Amino acid sequence: MPPGPAAPGRASGLGGADQADVDNLADSLFTWSFTAHGGDMMFGTLLGKGAAWAVGDTLATAHGVYQILTRAALGQDQAQAAAAGTVHTTRYYDAAARTDFALESGGAGPTGYAGLGSELDRAWTGSAWVLVGQGGALQADRIPDVVLGWTFLARNGDTYTGHLIGHSTAWDVGDQLVMPRGSYTITSETSLGGQIFADATVWTTGDISTTAHRGCCPAIPARC
Repeated sequence: MPPGPAAPGRASGLGGADQADVDNLADSLFTWSFTAHGGDMMFGTLLGKGAAWAVGDTLATAHGVYQILTRAALGQDQAQAAAAGTVHTTRYYDAAARTDFALESGGAGPTGYAGLGSELDRAWTGSAWVLVGQGGALQADRIPDVVLGWTFLARNGDTYTGHLIGHSTAWDVGDQLVMPRGSYTITSETSLGGQIFADATVWTTGDISTTAHRGCCPAIPARC
């Protein structure tokens, strides 16, 4: 008797040269996030087995943590063309600059085929394409472009001022950062004009005012 039809989920043709590996077909589409220890984040999708991951599952690496955000079952037609372990990256967020970087893949093409940690994409930092992915081993940083003036007002009324190397995408004049002992206010923003400085470099200017007297201990106002 002639053989019956191929079992569901298997492809045949070319004299058997083209066959599907049923065990490697995905039945679920997961979305995931990766949060690096330094705060940068990546987002994407993963094709896999529904039994392998649950929403909320995490995977730690030496550089941060993946988390499964959502799961959607694939229909039969989708599953037949989906290889488990295929990864897409859809977003890269730079914590220091507080902005997203465009990805070379555009979220459209696969960036990995061996599950979380295999993804490899390139992010545009504003000045260069930089490799990102692989469990946070590769991260992108925007070059700081401004020097920000700031004033700190303590709860007891003392004030002092300084400068911060940072990003025009992260701060605006008038922004405030409230701390337990007082608050910082961004008072000015000046372009670095292409000069290179380490991000988050801070220094005080020596302009200090206390409720009792002025000009004491410029760099360490708490000792006045």
